[in-house]
Amino acid sequence: AFLKKLFTPSSFDSEFALVRNVDGQTGKHIVMPDGIRREAFIAWVEKLPDSQTPSWLGLPNNAERLLLTKQGVDITAKLQRMQMVLEADDPVEQQAKRSKVALKKQETLGDGRPAWMRLLAVQAHDW
Repeated sequence: AFLKKLFTPSSFDSEFALVRNVDGQTGKHIVMPDGIRREAFIAWVEKLPDSQTPSWLGLPNNAERLLLTKQGVDITAKLQRMQMVLEADDPVEQQAKRSKVALKKQETLGDGRPAWMRLLAVQAHDW
């Protein structure tokens, strides 16, 4: 769709808008540069803003956020699969039993740490 919009017979017109309504501003368009020499095109490019929004390519302005959200979902799914593989290698019952035994051993030591902290230490040690 993007290429079909650019490569049309009207794209040879001097007032052809490469990007319409830039950044959602009605009437603000990026048009082809006047001139046919390389220097004219280079000067036109240098006048363009340094940062562009995805709307220049016909994408929504939150396209980057959508991409990052998708990457986050993919990473979370991969981590969940890894965790399932690890749990399959070490059955939950055996791990819970070892943790309870180790926790009772830690409780008898009475080192002053909260129970959740001792349990975390045991699980980290087992891991």
